[in-house]
Amino acid sequence: MSEQPRTDTGRPESDRRREAKIDWEQMDRRLKRLIVTNWPIKLIALLTAIILWAALITQDPSLTRDKVFTDVSVTVSGSDILKRNGLVVTSGIQDMTGVTLRVEVPQTQYTAAQASTFNARIDLSRLREAGEQEVRILTSNSATYGTVVDVEPSTVTLVLEDYATRYRIPVNVVATGDMPEGWWATASTADPYYVAVSGPRSLVSQIAQAQVTLDQSLLPPRAGNYSQSLSFRLMNTAGEEVVSDLLEVTSESVLLDAINVEQTIYPQREIAVSELGLVTGTPAEGYEVKRVTVTPSVITAAGTAEALDRLETLYADASVDISGLSESVTRQVSVRRPGELRSLSQTSLTVAVEIGPVTGERLFEGVRVTLTGVGAGLSASQQTRYADVTVSGPVNWLKGLSYSVLHLSCDADGLAKGEHDLLIRCAIDGADSIEWHYETQPESILVTLIEKE
Repeated sequence: MSEQPRTDTGRPESDRRREAKIDWEQMDRRLKRLIVTNWPIKLIALLTAIILWAALITQDPSLTRDKVFTDVSVTVSGSDILKRNGLVVTSGIQDMTGVTLRVEVPQTQYTAAQASTFNARIDLSRLREAGEQEVRILTSNSATYGTVVDVEPSTVTLVLEDYATRYRIPVNVVATGDMPEGWWATASTADPYYVAVSGPRSLVSQIAQAQVTLDQSLLPPRAGNYSQSLSFRLMNTAGEEVVSDLLEVTSESVLLDAINVEQTIYPQREIAVSELGLVTGTPAEGYEVKRVTVTPSVITAAGTAEALDRLETLYADASVDISGLSESVTRQVSVRRPGELRSLSQTSLTVAVEIGPVTGERLFEGVRVTLTGVGAGLSASQQTRYADVTVSGPVNWLKGLSYSVLHLSCDADGLAKGEHDLLIRCAIDGADSIEWHYETQPESILVTLIEKE
């Protein structure tokens, strides 16, 4: 039989292996028993080990992690210096969105690190030329919170324009709406009356005025001074609003967002206009003033309550001279405004003077009465052949009348035989354009119509 290998101790190899196997089996049984028994204590020990390991890791400043910040706000510096250099950014600032920072942050400060710590910014102070400029986005590193390793995008494209200022732009107050009934307000006074407008030259050159809209219907119905701050709009010469955040409005270097508007409010009352003293002089001979009318006959006046209570009548400041006139005339005259009144709804009056001829009467006696219209086969006899006629009309015309132009007649046209009481009619040659009237005495005559033999 062959011999089994022996170890250095002289023991057979098989014995040694058998003993080792028995040791591993015993260790396995002991380990299983160790795990099963006292497991809470063992779990606590494991957790403690993990915590100690994590603490050691976090306290090591040489260990860093990448932290990414998205939609980072980018600040702008150097704007005032840029303006002093005569430039202003007209576009590109609003495009600085969606900026991303990638930062190597120490493991110890990973949670505390914020995007604002790294101060993403652009600096305008070094820009010197108008036009399109590529500007780098700058960041700051922190000894505590880490180092910026990447900025995306790294630059922004800006458009620059010349910066200009226009002074003495007038403030125009536009009144809308009606005052509360029974009240009147003075013209509004703007403070300041002029403003300065600064910004891109292309916009500033368009500005013609700063316009304030005043709604008078919102004014309080009470006497006294009233002041309010109102917003304004910048308008061009075409009456269109110029809107831009790049425009600055100032007064004495102070930025403005409103204009102060002041007014004084007074009560109102209607006052009658007197017709006295509206006409002077005498019309031409044979003419007279028929009627004088003034428009308006009532004027609304504004002033203090005491002044309104003292006034009952308003008068014209001048009169209409009708010397030598023979026709009607219309003239405009001013209203005399008492010093205690602040406003009149009308400052002028329309005075209409109706001038017409002086009328009179003239008696013409014994004017022959002619019978007309007697039918064929009839003869006529009239009881009265003469009548008196009184003509009324313009005296200048009456003076020129003569018997030869007067015609009295009775019309028998269409009448049958018998007695008829016929009205006397009067006609005057050349009187078609004259307004005249007449009366006869008698008014009618008796006419007898008989058949001819």
